[in-house]
Amino acid sequence: MSRLLILPVPLSSSSLAVAQLITDPTHAETISFSSPSKPECQQPSIQSKYQSIITQDQHGRFVSSTSRPSSTHDNQITLQAEQSSHTSLAQPRTAFNTLRDNAAAQSFLRKSALQRQPLYYVTGIQTLKNPSFQRVGSEHARIAEAPASQIRLPMHVRRVDSAFGLDNTRNADDKSDESIFAVELLKVRCRVGAASEPHSVEDIDYEWSYHPLEDGHLQLSIGLGKALSATELRALAGMADEEDFTDKSWDSQSEDEDDGIGGF
Repeated sequence: MSRLLILPVPLSSSSLAVAQLITDPTHAETISFSSPSKPECQQPSIQSKYQSIITQDQHGRFVSSTSRPSSTHDNQITLQAEQSSHTSLAQPRTAFNTLRDNAAAQSFLRKSALQRQPLYYVTGIQTLKNPSFQRVGSEHARIAEAPASQIRLPMHVRRVDSAFGLDNTRNADDKSDESIFAVELLKVRCRVGAASEPHSVEDIDYEWSYHPLEDGHLQLSIGLGKALSATELRALAGMADEEDFTDKSWDSQSEDEDDGIGGF
């Protein structure tokens, strides 16, 4: 199964959705395509009075989650929320196989292939309701209310009420008190080329399907790969991979066991 990865900077709850194709999971302005049909999801896992210890890098971006504070508290904060909700697809690969046969999805994938854009398939999302922050070992009530000089937090999370550029005029259905803190992602690769064109070594870990294009000489190849790793997510955000940081305890799930090779 895919791993739940903490985002370097939390996103608005409306930024991402399960079964969505996206080009960059670290930005709210990511180019995306939403599934025209609603795939089956597992029963959401909901936890009230959620709490976790979050590790930050030198720029205040979230790196990982730990079960307990370390002896050095300089780069750790306590995250608390009224509620945590984790929603994921029941059968991610089955849902993607349905999506890749959709004409509109193929058009999006073809355009992405021609523009050489990286792509990811959202298989799970964790949202937090009314999150607040406190430096580990600090007497300050809330880091979200503390001056910027006291702690280095992303601008998106320094104040909950102004986080993510939320618009207070949104309709009642928009859960503006919620934010996305972690995601599950599968890597997607696609290309346009001749049907006789061979695969590269980099394609070996993807499950491929092939879709002929209008002129009959070209085809759209769509590959679904393995789960994105925490190291790869940090690389997307331009973050150095520090050996002192760990990503083992944010979620105990391992990578999808049915990752395989296909289409060769």
